[in-house]
Amino acid sequence: MKPIRLKIAGLNSFREVQEIDFSRLCETGVFGIFGSTGSGKSTILDAITLALYGTVERAANNTQGILNYAEEQLTVEYMFTLSTGNQRKSYRAERAYRRSGARTVKASTCRLVEIDDGVETVLASKADEMTKKIEDVLGLTVEDFTRAVVLPQGKFAEFLTIKPKDRRLMLERLFSLEAYGRELSTRLADQLEKAKFTLNGVEQRQQGLGDASAERLKEAEAEYQSAIVSLGKIAKELENLRKEYDHAQELWSLQEQLQQIESKEIQLASEQPKMDIIAERLSMAERAESIRSILEEISVTEERFKVAKDQVETSDRRLITARIEKVTSEEKWSEEHKRRLEAEPRCLRRLEQLEQAKGLENDIQARQERLSATRLNYGNLDRVRKNLEQTIQVLVNKRAETQKQQLTLKTQLTKLSVEPEQRAKVISAAQALEALEIISKQVEGLQRDLEKNSSQIKEWHLTLQTFVIEVHAAQGIVEQLTESLDRRQQDPPVQEDSLSERAQDLERYRHRIANIERAEQDVTHEQERLQIFSADCQKVQVELESREDEQSRILTSVQEARSEIEKKSVEVKGLEQKNLAGLISEDLVEGETCPVCGSLHHPKPAQGLDDSILYKAREELDQASREIQILEEKLTESITALAVAKAQLLSKRELEQNQLNLIKAKEQVILKAREELSLLDRNLAVQDLKSQLIEQESQLTKDRLTLNQWKSELEKGNRKLGEVQRQLAEVGKKRHSTNAQIAAVEGVGGEIRNQLNQLLKEQILRKERLDTVRGEIDLTEILSLQQQYTSWDQATRRLNQELSVLEMGLKESDEAYQRLSAEKNQCELELENLKTVGSEAARDLVEIKNKWDVLTEGKPARELIELVKNELALVIETEEKLKYSYEQSKGLWTQAEQTLAVNRKTLDLSREGLEGARRKLELGLQAAHFPSVAAAHSALCDSAERLKMDQDISAFQQEVMIYKQRRKDVEERLQGQRLRPEEWLAWPVRLKEKEKAHNEGIERRGVTQQTLARLNEKHEEWMRLEAERKALNRRLSLCKTLQTVFKGNAFIEFIAQEQLTNVAIDASERLKELTNQRYALEVDSEGGFIMRDDANGGVRRPVNSLSGGETFLTALALALALSTQIQLRGESPLEFFFLDEGFGTLDANLLETVMNTLEKLHLQNLTIGIISHVPELKNRLARRLIVTPAEAGGTGSKVQLEMA
Repeated sequence: MKPIRLKIAGLNSFREVQEIDFSRLCETGVFGIFGSTGSGKSTILDAITLALYGTVERAANNTQGILNYAEEQLTVEYMFTLSTGNQRKSYRAERAYRRSGARTVKASTCRLVEIDDGVETVLASKADEMTKKIEDVLGLTVEDFTRAVVLPQGKFAEFLTIKPKDRRLMLERLFSLEAYGRELSTRLADQLEKAKFTLNGVEQRQQGLGDASAERLKEAEAEYQSAIVSLGKIAKELENLRKEYDHAQELWSLQEQLQQIESKEIQLASEQPKMDIIAERLSMAERAESIRSILEEISVTEERFKVAKDQVETSDRRLITARIEKVTSEEKWSEEHKRRLEAEPRCLRRLEQLEQAKGLENDIQARQERLSATRLNYGNLDRVRKNLEQTIQVLVNKRAETQKQQLTLKTQLTKLSVEPEQRAKVISAAQALEALEIISKQVEGLQRDLEKNSSQIKEWHLTLQTFVIEVHAAQGIVEQLTESLDRRQQDPPVQEDSLSERAQDLERYRHRIANIERAEQDVTHEQERLQIFSADCQKVQVELESREDEQSRILTSVQEARSEIEKKSVEVKGLEQKNLAGLISEDLVEGETCPVCGSLHHPKPAQGLDDSILYKAREELDQASREIQILEEKLTESITALAVAKAQLLSKRELEQNQLNLIKAKEQVILKAREELSLLDRNLAVQDLKSQLIEQESQLTKDRLTLNQWKSELEKGNRKLGEVQRQLAEVGKKRHSTNAQIAAVEGVGGEIRNQLNQLLKEQILRKERLDTVRGEIDLTEILSLQQQYTSWDQATRRLNQELSVLEMGLKESDEAYQRLSAEKNQCELELENLKTVGSEAARDLVEIKNKWDVLTEGKPARELIELVKNELALVIETEEKLKYSYEQSKGLWTQAEQTLAVNRKTLDLSREGLEGARRKLELGLQAAHFPSVAAAHSALCDSAERLKMDQDISAFQQEVMIYKQRRKDVEERLQGQRLRPEEWLAWPVRLKEKEKAHNEGIERRGVTQQTLARLNEKHEEWMRLEAERKALNRRLSLCKTLQTVFKGNAFIEFIAQEQLTNVAIDASERLKELTNQRYALEVDSEGGFIMRDDANGGVRRPVNSLSGGETFLTALALALALSTQIQLRGESPLEFFFLDEGFGTLDANLLETVMNTLEKLHLQNLTIGIISHVPELKNRLARRLIVTPAEAGGTGSKVQLEMA
């Protein structure tokens, strides 16, 4: 920490705001703070701790009595920087307090601000929050900070010479070492409790793992290997069976494909007559398509000829109408053109005259506006002139009134004057009286504080006696508990290791009994399953015989139905051929080729068949097909059921044999498990074995309860011992705190007495000064005279202000009178000018109006111009419209003549085209063999329909070829092999049974593998827990040993001794520098300081043999070393500290040596502030802060920076 600036106001003797610029004060590394006793030097240090931590260490309750008696508020503001690595941050701590009682204050403002590149960030804005944040930033509490920053020499000289025990206690307070004993004891007790709890948990987890021995692990491995071998054998059999099944599945699939192909061939044969009719229809459509263009052409030419004929007639009528309209429009346009030639010159002359009149109108309007403006200005100026005359008269009256008031005020001032000597005498007497009253109030307040301080000291002494009694009582209880616990630990009722071994043996015994019981239950269960399998085999055998009889009956019915269907099919086919011949004969025409034989003559066409006969025959065939389909489905179901029954019988017999083998294997497992028992227990029943196990476990539980009860009592005693030790530490801490509080309260009482004595003396001096100053004025009249003079002064100031205002008003009135008179004269001149200009403008306006009346006859020129323009525009527009109408009629007549000629030519061409199309149609009908145009039209089809018929025929033929090829391929792949339905249906059953056996093998392998894995995990966990149990026993033993070591304050005393040794080594190095390598500081075996005189051969002598100057140098070295050690506890280094007094015992040479040493510390980034009265030291320092004491009843302490 590096200080930058400190501001103080209202703290102790400081009243007004005082600012200390540490950045300038610390430039040379060493500076001094000088001032008389009570001037406020130590208050500067108090202001720093108050700004940072909100506390003043010297004050009662940290803040009581810190506010100046004459102030209602105090403020402190401390700005500093911190070095963190290569960076430096700036902070500003602000606190403000206001009075809440006679000696108490209350915080009103608290802020900690971080400043980074000019940007301010508020880190805390509440008192407690700010104090905690300061501790986090600095890494020091308020006690550590004051010990490290302020080095009072008297205290460290005392530290040098006190007894070793008292020195250790002081080190404990300085470095807060008492926390080590209490906190370490608490943590050790927690660790011991945790170790016991964890050890108990480990033992219980070991017991919960069951039998995890190496023998049981080997058994599980053997079972796992057996399951793997069995599974491999079944898997190989399953693989062979699946290959055979795949071959059978392929044969069965080919047989099903062959049946589907045969059914499809029968269906295609039934569709062949329908395809023949479609082919004949397609042939006629293709012949009609060959003359489609001729048919379409004849329709188009006939329609075209009709349209051309209608157009010629229409064009002839339009030509006659257009000729009549052309002649009429030409006559109208000629007449309107003559009228335009007459009216146009007359209108243009009139427009020229009216434009001239329009110009005169504009001139008249402008002159009238100017004349109106002149008259308006004349009226305004006349009103302004009258207003000015009235204002001037008002100013004259007001000036006379103001002069009268001024005379009255001057008369009143002469009555309020007082002699200067009398006024000065009264003011001095009032000030002296006020100072006397202030000091009297301060004396009364200090007397009340002194009485309160005395009562507090008595209360703290009573509290201290109570704490001393409690400490002695707690020490006796600790000794008794320690002896009792030592005796109980040496005599446990049961050994923990034997209990653990017994628990493991019982767990293995329980596991063996459980294996035997489980194996016997499995044998019983498997025997029950064997009986069920035997009953199932008999049941399936009976069902198989029943299904064989049913299958033979269904097969006979199917054969009879098939012979009946063959007869019906032959009959339906003959009827369909007769019906097809009749349909073809209906379309035959004499002279046209027959689609069947190709003959042109048809002497004996076939006769058609009645549709009802063919429909009835087909219905009978369909009914027979449905019946045989039902019978075939029943036959298939019967074959399937028979095959399934045979497969089930085979599977059941195989399961029965496997169950017998399994029962034998289970019985062997039982025999092997009983061999692991002792000879006496091998033939006992499972229930008897369980009874023995329960008795042994009950005995083990009793032993555990006894051991746990012993542990519980031991732990209870340890907890009680720890509680008493904590209470002892707390009472000791309270005793130390009470001692410190008593010292602080006594210090405050001494300070109050000193201040009271000074104030009493000051009170007498102020009373004498008051009597001297007031002279003959009575005490009771001082304040009344002061108040009277004050009221007269106020009245005089008020009257003078009023006189000044009146004088300013007179001056302003004179200026206004002159300005208004000038404005009135100017206004009268402008009125005469306006009168002359208005007369001339009126004469000119009359002359121009006469000229305008001649041209317009009193009417507006704009309206007349508009009427003339409208008349001219109407004539021109009418003539243009008639001309346009004539040109349009003429164009329509010309166009009608051209259209008629074109339409007549088109009619001739259409007639020729129609005759040619009719000749082509006759030739086309003969070539396509159609008797008439209607027959050709009926045979026409669109391309999509023809394409569909062609595609249907091609698809049918292609499908016939595909199924022939498929039949050939399937028969080649079968190679004469056949698979009966019962054989195929038996395959899935065999495969399913084998897969079931394979799955059971996998499950058995998985179960044994999981069992083995669990046993491995349990075995590893048991071994790990065993190692953890041994480690916990070792840790428990060490914790108990440490508890013995940490009893009392032995460890705290050891740390204090080590800390004292480190401080002595550092202090010895600094002392060598201060004494030119003459003296060194050492610590003896009892913890006391001794001096080593290296200049006299290293002779050692006690520290009480040192002179005053040598004692100061030794104490200074020790203070610097202690400060360094305390600063090591902070997050950032404290780059300054203060030395308070102690330099008066040094001669000139030693003083020079000490100053040189302190200046060397500046090279180590340390700044030292020295608080002293020594004049030589003041002359020696280049930077000095002079503190001027406060004046009684006047200003507070002041600071001034001096630089040499």
